[in-house]
Amino acid sequence: MILENRVQAMPTSLPEGFPEPTQAGVIEIKYYPAYRGVTYSHSGDLTQATKAAFNPLFQHISSNNIAMTTPVEARYQDASRAEVSFLYSSPQISPQQVQSDVQVLDTEAMMVVSIGIQG
Repeated sequence: MILENRVQAMPTSLPEGFPEPTQAGVIEIKYYPAYRGVTYSHSGDLTQATKAAFNPLFQHISSNNIAMTTPVEARYQDASRAEVSFLYSSPQISPQQVQSDVQVLDTEAMMVVSIGIQG
């Protein structure tokens, strides 16, 4: 008997106005509109930041019936502190409840240099 393990990706969308991801090996300038998301702050081992953030962030979107979007954003503040965010699909979303271990943050529009990588 052969057992096959198949992982099927869940369809997620980009937040309103976000450009498509940059293709691997391409460098381009992009414009990102203002957006809102829920953020978890992590101190300590940065290799554990996204893992530590997942449950509080997922609990927040689940308890507020907010759809999951991509990308998940990780910002490394210094050698021992990171902020990880799940982005809302629209900057107009206002959650009914916000747990004490996360915060809702707005990010201003920005122009960036995007380097496409695969991994």
